[in-house]
Amino acid sequence: MTKYLTQKQVLHKKHNCRIRRQKIHFITQKLAGTLDRCKLSIHDSVYVLQATLEALGFDNDGYIINSSTSIHRAREMHRCERAEMIKSRFQESRPSYVIVHWDGKL
Repeated sequence: MTKYLTQKQVLHKKHNCRIRRQKIHFITQKLAGTLDRCKLSIHDSVYVLQATLEALGFDNDGYIINSSTSIHRAREMHRCERAEMIKSRFQESRPSYVIVHWDGKL
């Protein structure tokens, strides 16, 4: 059985180096917030982003899309930034009193 290699693979085998993809950060705060708002899981977000890149005519090989690092970290970072913004706004407007209401046992 003969194995066919592309010219790019032959060159990389010849020079004994790995094919490295360039990191392109395309997950913005708005995109991370939208994924959270739609309650998509991390794995579902990967599928949606890959399908979106294909639909827009981009090559998926040029973008690093994995659930454990890029998407998860971007979503966590967005949540932290959003929480800090809400806390700072609350501190700036500091009301004179606050009412706490809950249903349940103490």
